[in-house]
Amino acid sequence: MSLWTNFKDDLTFENFEAWAKSRPAAQGVLFVGNELEELWDEKGDELIAKGEEAAEELLDETLAALKETIAFTGNLTLDLIRGLIPALIEGAQAGYAAIRDGFRGKEPETIAGLTIAVLVAVVFFTLFHEVKTGPGGAGEYGAGNRPSYPLE
Repeated sequence: MSLWTNFKDDLTFENFEAWAKSRPAAQGVLFVGNELEELWDEKGDELIAKGEEAAEELLDETLAALKETIAFTGNLTLDLIRGLIPALIEGAQAGYAAIRDGFRGKEPETIAGLTIAVLVAVVFFTLFHEVKTGPGGAGEYGAGNRPSYPLE
């Protein structure tokens, strides 16, 4: 017979203790259980207090590390911003100087090239608009402007 078949309806510690006392093999388990109960009664509060202290120390250490990480990240971000804006300004100035020096003495050719580029862009966008909307801007070929029924 097992413990479950003996006590399946009313298994309590008292029933288990009576069962363990009647069997020599189970007395070791009962002895260990009684020793642990006595140890807990004697030192339970002390162990809980130590655990609370250890948890508080761990929490304080974690909070300090988190504060250091936040401060480091904030300082790093500020350093990045402080260095990034002047670098962008210096890059723009260097780019302007390079373009200015490249076109110096070639003003007529530069003006002609820019004029041609603007005209090509205007023609491209005009043709694109005409193809998209149809002749005269009627929108006959625009998306969603086609009949949903088949034409016969």
